[in-house]
Formats: sequence, C-alpha cells, structure tokens
Amino acid sequence: MAAIAMKISFILLVLAITIPCLEGRIGEFDDYLKAQAEMARQIAFKSYVPNPENITTEINIHVHLAMEAAMKAEAQSNDTGKELMSQKSRGRGE
Repeated sequence: MAAIAMKISFILLVLAITIPCLEGRIGEFDDYLKAQAEMARQIAFKSYVPNPENITTEINIHVHLAMEAAMKAEAQSNDTGKELMSQKSRGRGE
C-alpha cells in the first residue's frame, strides 16, 4: 500500500513541476517586442500597393533595362568565340 502511495505522490510531484514549465510564458511580450511589432505593422501598411499591376510593370521595366545593359556589355566584349575557336584547334585536353 505504501508503494502505491509513493508512486502516486511521485507522479503528482512530476506533474506539479512539469505543468508550469510547459506554459513558458508564451504570449507575454515585453515593450521592446511590442514596439517592433507595431513598427513592422506600420511599415507594412505604408508599403502596401493596392494595384499589383503597377509593381509588375515596374519590375518588368527594371528587368528590361538590366537585360539591355547585359546585351550591350556582351556585345562590347565578345571575345569568347575566339577563345573557343583556339581551344578547339589545339584540342580539348591541352
């Protein structure tokens, strides 16, 4: 009988210690985290664009300009063909 009472008291002791540790104060934020969350919310509201087509157009313009610059740079320094031809004539392993 004493052994059963000892087991039950041990289990209750483990539960009494474990349950408060499981809470972990989740949901309690300090003032710094609250201020960061509020600042992030304000930045998100300021950066919101209701018409996503404008964003897509702007991105397309930037991509087009970057592609034009890359094509101009490639056209100015197109000596890779000469390098490949010289490698082909010498052989691949050399």
